[in-house]
Amino acid sequence: LVAKVKELTDARLNISEDFPISYTIINRAVDEKIAILSRDTTSDDRFQESLSINTFGISSVICVPLWQREKVIGAIFLARTALNEPFNENELDLLTAIAYQTSSAIERAQLAKNLLHETAIRKNLARFHNKEVIDKLIDDINTQGEIKATMTEQSVSVCFADISNFTNLSETITAQQLATFLNDFYSIMTKIVFAHKGTVDKFMGDEVMAIFGAPIHSDNHQQQAVQ
Repeated sequence: LVAKVKELTDARLNISEDFPISYTIINRAVDEKIAILSRDTTSDDRFQESLSINTFGISSVICVPLWQREKVIGAIFLARTALNEPFNENELDLLTAIAYQTSSAIERAQLAKNLLHETAIRKNLARFHNKEVIDKLIDDINTQGEIKATMTEQSVSVCFADISNFTNLSETITAQQLATFLNDFYSIMTKIVFAHKGTVDKFMGDEVMAIFGAPIHSDNHQQQAVQ
C-alpha cells in the first residue's frame, strides 16, 4: 500500500528495490484522475510498455487516486503477483471507499495542523497587535507560512509614554515588586494602545513605543495616538 503525492511523482520512493510498484500505473491514475483496475496486466494494452510490471511479475493491480476537493494529492496502489488471484470489482469498490476515508482523514489532519499553526501565530502577534491588525497579517501569510514583505510609504503617528518619576519609585520597592509593577504597566498600556487601533512597537524599561496608522492605514492616527 503506497500513497504517492502528485508533486513527487517523478521522484523515487524510499522503498526496497524488490517491492512490486508500477510508477506507470500510479502516474496515470494521478495524472488522469481515474481509478484503475487491471485483472491481467500482461495482456492489458494500457501497460505494455511498463518495465516494472515485467520486472516484478505484477499480474493484477488496483490504483485509486486520493481526492481532496478538485485536486489529487496521491494514490493508493495494490499489486498482486499470483496469476490465479486477480483483483475484482468488489475490491475496487472497497479500495475506493478506503481512499475516500483516507483523503478525508488527511484533510482533517491538515486543517487541524493549519489551525494550530494559525493559533500559535495569533498568540505571538497578540502581544503587540490588536485583532484587526492580526486578521490582516494572517490573511497576508503565504503558503510557506511567512508574512509577505511589502514596502509602503504612509503617514503615521508614533507615541512614546513612560512612567512619571519612575527612577525614584524603583528605589523604594524590591526587585520583585518592580517586575510585577512593570508587567502590570505593560498589560494596561497594551490594552489602551489596542483600544485606539495602535500597535505596540516595543517596551523599553518603563517606556512604551506605539505606532498608529500602520500597518493598517488610518485617517485619524494623530487623534488615536493622543487619545
